[in-house]
Amino acid sequence: MTEAFSIEALMESARDRTPEGRSRLFGLLGQLFLARGQGLSEGEKRGFIELLEILHPFATVEARLELAYATANAPFAPGELAKLLAGDDIEIASLVLFQAESLATMDLMALSEDPERATIIAARRALPMIVADALMRRSDPDLARVLLKNETIKLSIPAMAGAIELARDDLDLQQRIAKRPELMEEAGIEMAEWADPAVREELIERFELAPEEGDTIARLRNLLSLAVESGAPREPDFTGAARVPTEPATEPDGMPLPDPRFRLSPRLMVETLRRGERAMAEAMFARMASLPIGLVQRFVKENNGESIAIAARAIGMAREEFATIYLLWRKAQSQDGLVAAGALGGALDLFDTIPQDRVEVEIRTWRRTARAEANGAESA
Repeated sequence: MTEAFSIEALMESARDRTPEGRSRLFGLLGQLFLARGQGLSEGEKRGFIELLEILHPFATVEARLELAYATANAPFAPGELAKLLAGDDIEIASLVLFQAESLATMDLMALSEDPERATIIAARRALPMIVADALMRRSDPDLARVLLKNETIKLSIPAMAGAIELARDDLDLQQRIAKRPELMEEAGIEMAEWADPAVREELIERFELAPEEGDTIARLRNLLSLAVESGAPREPDFTGAARVPTEPATEPDGMPLPDPRFRLSPRLMVETLRRGERAMAEAMFARMASLPIGLVQRFVKENNGESIAIAARAIGMAREEFATIYLLWRKAQSQDGLVAAGALGGALDLFDTIPQDRVEVEIRTWRRTARAEANGAESA
């Protein structure tokens, strides 16, 4: 039970040189640091921690547990105190490791070097994605199991890729992966090829992979669901099934808008890439972004995916759509059909972090340059 704090009690405990007195002083100093630590200077915080470290060997399990519980439940506890207690015996440290808000990301990274603490941290509520990624990279099935079970966190695409690799001979991991909301359709399709039959059925139902009729009819149904209107285009540049006498509508910068009779979409691109029609998908992307096909083909060959990410952002493509399309493009170029998780992670980082004003400047520059080159070719 927490003792009411007072200066008199603190001074009395300081004069008591018995182990019981030292333990009591540890608890009182910890309470004082917990209550006042946010307003202290760095030097004062170090002073508290040094005293607590000196007294720690004399503190009883009850005194340390009591302070750990209070620290774990205090939203503004000093980070130094949380780190001290997180390094204690595991039954005491677990209280802080599991929920203390004052443990910073780098603190969690350092503490997770210990396998016993890593398991507790993996179950932590709202665990930072960078810590979850680091834990998943250890390729430990038990750690992966805890991370996949943790519904309060969001796992990155590289982390999910790592979990899928571990799951090939682990039915429990397969079942957990199949239920994660972060599992992308492309990864789910590949996983369905080797997963346990029950898991395969779950993936087929989730991503609607099982055609009810023949392959041709299934493809037609997919295209209709993507809002592609009737009538086949005469040319691969999607100018429409019939010529119209009027001039095509143009954007303010002079580039032609896509023909409204063909509603190109990222989903249609995904379907096209899955059929192996890479050139057609590149033409679709060029049309949606109002860029020359040659420029898009050059972008696709770039290793870091930066230009494709900029163009995708410019046309309002969703993050998941970009990830799937980029992954399919890279796989089409890969000799073994494999793509490193780090490559996709790097492209997604660019997609997430490129400033919007840069996206707008780059896309305008590309379109302006393309228009000038086209005009120069005509005049020549």
